[in-house]
Amino acid sequence: MVSMWCLAQSGWSQSSYHTNRAFNKVNFSIPGVPTAYEVYNMAGQLTMVVGPTNVITNSFYSKEYMSVVLGHESSASAWSALLAGYPANNCVHSNKFYDNAGWIKGLKQTTDGKWGGYIWAMQNTVNFTTSVNNVWISTNGVTNSISKVLVGTIGDFLPMEVHTNTGPSLEGLTNNPPSGGSLDNMSYTANFTAYYELTNMPAIWIVPALTNVCVNFGNVNFSLSENSIAPGGVDWSITPTSGVTLTGYPSNAIVNVGSIATSYVIRATSYDNTNIFGLAVLNVLKVESVELVSGATNQNVIPPSTWVAVKDTNATPGYVTVKAVLNPDIYEANLPANFVTWTGGEAVDGHHLQRRVSKGSSAHTQMIAGCGGSSATGDVWVVWSYIEIRMTGTTYQTPNSARFEDEYDGTEDLGSKLYNYYYTGTTNIISRAAAGKVAPIGKLEPVGIFEITTNGWIIERDIIRHDYKDGAVWQDRWCDDWTNDSTTNFYPPFTKFNPDNYDQIYDLDGPNIAKFQGISGIVTNSCEKYDHFRQWITWNGTKCSDYSLWYWYARWKDNTNLNLQIELMEVGLGNPDFPTNMPYYSPP
Repeated sequence: MVSMWCLAQSGWSQSSYHTNRAFNKVNFSIPGVPTAYEVYNMAGQLTMVVGPTNVITNSFYSKEYMSVVLGHESSASAWSALLAGYPANNCVHSNKFYDNAGWIKGLKQTTDGKWGGYIWAMQNTVNFTTSVNNVWISTNGVTNSISKVLVGTIGDFLPMEVHTNTGPSLEGLTNNPPSGGSLDNMSYTANFTAYYELTNMPAIWIVPALTNVCVNFGNVNFSLSENSIAPGGVDWSITPTSGVTLTGYPSNAIVNVGSIATSYVIRATSYDNTNIFGLAVLNVLKVESVELVSGATNQNVIPPSTWVAVKDTNATPGYVTVKAVLNPDIYEANLPANFVTWTGGEAVDGHHLQRRVSKGSSAHTQMIAGCGGSSATGDVWVVWSYIEIRMTGTTYQTPNSARFEDEYDGTEDLGSKLYNYYYTGTTNIISRAAAGKVAPIGKLEPVGIFEITTNGWIIERDIIRHDYKDGAVWQDRWCDDWTNDSTTNFYPPFTKFNPDNYDQIYDLDGPNIAKFQGISGIVTNSCEKYDHFRQWITWNGTKCSDYSLWYWYARWKDNTNLNLQIELMEVGLGNPDFPTNMPYYSPP
């Protein structure tokens, strides 16, 4: 009785014999026309291997093996019978080469408890010559000796060597029996494409490959590297030619650098074959400008290459950082330290084209970057200010101060001043009045800042007020938190915020008291004002001074005698505690 049986087949896998190596072209993806330096770098990635080409095939054939066994008592017995039988059971396919050479093997126990098995295998045999001769000639006529022929996945051989190769190896077929009930298989392909490894390839390398110098540097030496092979010697040239002179010698060239900033390409070309040459790049650099990196602004700044920052009052203040811009532009990492010389400021670790200034104090710092006689300047101003609250004397003591003109008592006197409060547009007196006339003066640092930035300065003012009307809290004039009270919101003529040649800006204020008849309320019997002020300076919206504090305390009481209506008028520095047990007056 013959038992019918089948094996569960696993996935068919394929590899290469005898190695899985591959040869790939060196590809470059540089958009546009590459620079000379890029060409030099690309050339450095090339090898001494050329190709592809072909071996010379002398003869080839394939040999197929197969063996089937049945009725064995054990899987080991069946497997031994397969290994003993398959070598003799073969068939030769002349002039055939198969890309799926390999093997299949399997063992299976039949329903009657017996074991059977199956082996199939295919091998290719190729007899080839590795090359016609031992010399390679390029398309442009350059000749080189072939030191080795690299034949695809097959192996490495001598030139003109005759070799017979059989593959794939059947060790994987015979080494291990398959597991029962499944097929083990492997498929192989082979690559006989040849590549030549050359010796003594003519090549020219110039050292150094990249040189960066400043304008007016003088002489720069370029030499052929020790491993350069230049048949017939070399011809030296440079492009462009303006601004430099080149003197060539058999193994080196000297370039004298002038005052023109540009990138030059030095070329050493073989006399015997102009297709063989070496390249080097010479960057002649100058400082084009100094530019801001971070930490400041040129908003509302007049001079070019000038930046302003407000002083940083933090425990660890920040910096204003600038950089030297070179022409031609070049990666900072390609330059040695101290390539650019600096005066002013301090060095920035890891960035020798940069310089920085601390914002910890107000100062003017000029930083000059130089390279070979070329230079550029950057100015950094770190600004700060303080406010003097003047309450004595007159505004005339400061020539450029804003003026009160006809406001209040009609004088330029400062301090607590009495005057008459009139109905608008008439000479009818409503009551006696008083004002606390002050002249805040913003003093800017450092000296000379008025020439650098004329806009962006403001003297700001906040108020906390406890005011009473007719013996009760005046709701429209009461606030416990600092509330904006800047002069710019009310009296533009009272301000001069463009710095004068004393580096000063000016504000005026005159909180007052009277029998008010305004839209915020009508006073009938009494009025009390206890107002705290704080003032500070901003530049471009950034706080640029500490706070300066002052206050105005005043009381008005209805009395037929005008001279007795003002019972308190006090303007002073600081923010004293508010009076207790207020209001002073009882409701009428």
